[in-house]
Parts: sequence; C-alpha cells; structure tokens
Amino acid sequence: MKLFSCHYKMLWVVLGMMFCSCQDRPFFSDYAHVDRTGWYSEDTVVMVVQQGDTTLRNVAKRTFDVQVGIRYTDEYEYNDISLLVELVSGQRVVARDTVLFQLFDEQGRALGRGLERYDKMQPSLRVALKADKPYVVRMTHLMRLNPVQGITDISCSLNSVLHPFSTE
Repeated sequence: MKLFSCHYKMLWVVLGMMFCSCQDRPFFSDYAHVDRTGWYSEDTVVMVVQQGDTTLRNVAKRTFDVQVGIRYTDEYEYNDISLLVELVSGQRVVARDTVLFQLFDEQGRALGRGLERYDKMQPSLRVALKADKPYVVRMTHLMRLNPVQGITDISCSLNSVLHPFSTE
C-alpha cells in the first residue's frame, strides 16, 4: 500500500513539473525604469517591439494579448492608478486602452506580489500584428497628481493567443 501511494506522489510531482515548465515564453517582454523622483504624465514609457524575435516568422498575421505590469512601493499615495496603453505602427495607433490597476485595498495593504516593491500584471489589449511591420508600445499615467511617487518600473509583454483550430 505504501508503494502504491509513493507512485501517486511521484506522478503528481511529474505532472506538476510538466504543467509549470510547458508555459510559452512571451513573444515580447520588456520593462522600463521610472524616475525615482516621480513619474510625470508627459514622461511616456516607450518600448519597441523587435521584429524577427521569434513567433512572427512564417506567419502573415498573429493575435497577441498585451499584458501590462507595474512595480510600486508603499510611497504610492493612492489605491489605484490608470494607465493609457497604445500600440503604434508608424504614425498610426493600432490599439488603445485605459488600464486601471488596483494597487492597494481599502486597508492600505498592497495587492501585488513582493515585500518592499510589489509587482502586479494585468491584461490590457488583444491585437492582431502583421509580421512585416514595426510596432511601438507607449504607456503613460492618467492621474491628476503630477508627478506620481512610488512607481518604480513599468513592463509590457505580448503573449501569443493560440486558437483552438490553429495549426501552430
């Protein structure tokens, strides 16, 4: 009986490792530091999506989820922050969304992960990108307070959306 239960434990360990290790890496992932003295709404965070990285090769068009992340400290004075996220190709805005991050609860406890600096990721947009075009992600805060204190980093990742009937 003990041998049988040991095999079940090993099976769960192997299955757990498979599920944790089989996650796809994002097509694009980057982060930018925000000035420690404060983030002004005019200070737009810009990230260039590099073509030819990986997944757009051999595909004319592919759908991605854009996920925005924020790293913050207890110095941030409010419970939430609004960000404007834009995906731009050339002079044309391909997609735009306002993302509201709830950073602290009503009691002032941080909702992100971490000890002194907290991380929080949130989905923002779903976009279809063409392989032959360069893209830029632009992000800025929409808060009335200027500058905002306590925001240390902003990140962005593009994750490929696998459709159930796709041949990928």
